Amino acid sequence: MKSHFLRLFDYDCYANRAMNELIVKYGAPGNSATLMAHLLTTPQVWLQRCKSVQAHTGPVWPDLPVESFAAIIEQNHTDWTEFLSGLKEADYSRVITYTRTTGEFYENILSDIIAHVINHGTHHRSKIGQQLKLNQLVTLPPTDYVIYRREADQNL
Repeated sequence: MKSHFLRLFDYDCYANRAMNELIVKYGAPGNSATLMAHLLTTPQVWLQRCKSVQAHTGPVWPDLPVESFAAIIEQNHTDWTEFLSGLKEADYSRVITYTRTTGEFYENILSDIIAHVINHGTHHRSKIGQQLKLNQLVTLPPTDYVIYRREADQNL
């Protein structure tokens, strides 16, 4: 499971870089910067929950400067891959108890949370893509996982 999730976080980083390049190039049209800031903040929130450290107290829809996105993308990738690298197979079925930003308590299995983080990024990248297209960007980069894997496997 570890190698699978590590590959997914490599993909997530790749796809976030691609979308960030467009946001920077086209001046953050529509609400693309807001969506990207949220996309980049929530993995940090979930990682804190997974590590059972102090709950996130900041906004999950922060107003971040576009210039900060590239560094956050890299930091998220580093933090998540370090966390995943330290897990044992049994850890993936561990129950994580956390409090949402709304104050509600929940429990989820760690592997489900990890899958959610990846899927959440995919969801918001598609919304960013919609914003870019609505603002005259016609062609988006391919950010499908299978396309990423083909390219990554060719570069081995």
